Amino acid sequence: MRINSGVTSGVGAARPKQGVAVANPSSRAAEVGEAKDVVSVSSAAKLATEIRVSLDKVPSVRASKIEAIQSQFDSDTYHPDGEAVVDGLLREHMQHSGL
Repeated sequence: MRINSGVTSGVGAARPKQGVAVANPSSRAAEVGEAKDVVSVSSAAKLATEIRVSLDKVPSVRASKIEAIQSQFDSDTYHPDGEAVVDGLLREHMQHSGL
């Protein structure tokens, strides 16, 4: 594909006659009113960005701790104290919520 600067081409395009000066395309755009690109971000995209930012703030998980709990779970020896779990979840929620 070859693009010639200053020459209009395409289906139905008028070609200048030999010896006729071609106007600068940028000056022609200014005469007509130059179209501008507009970017619009959906609310879903904004939410996805907010979630990504929040997830980036979460500390990395300790793989060794997960492996130990997975091993206990697989051998049916993992029996956490339900009340301690709930207390920990509530304490963590209150800490992150600023309560």
